[in-house]
Amino acid sequence: MRIRDIAAALGITERNAHSIVTDLTTACYVVKKKEGRRNRYRIQVHVPLRRDTDRHQTIGELLAVLVDTKARADLQQGVDVTA
Repeated sequence: MRIRDIAAALGITERNAHSIVTDLTTACYVVKKKEGRRNRYRIQVHVPLRRDTDRHQTIGELLAVLVDTKARADLQQGVDVTA
């Protein structure tokens, strides 16, 4: 999925979508890998959310609640997003 597609799906500008992805990369929720002229992003589903709570939930657990069942299987192996 391209950043352009993410922006369209969310109803935000490409610049805002890119800013969000950059913030997630900076917070280590997403890893960026350069492939030619494109960037490939991988969601780090094992990374814990940054909240001081008794339960240590991961970003993968949060995403599993937000996505459909087919996508849940993909989360178990990691998700790639191309920009």
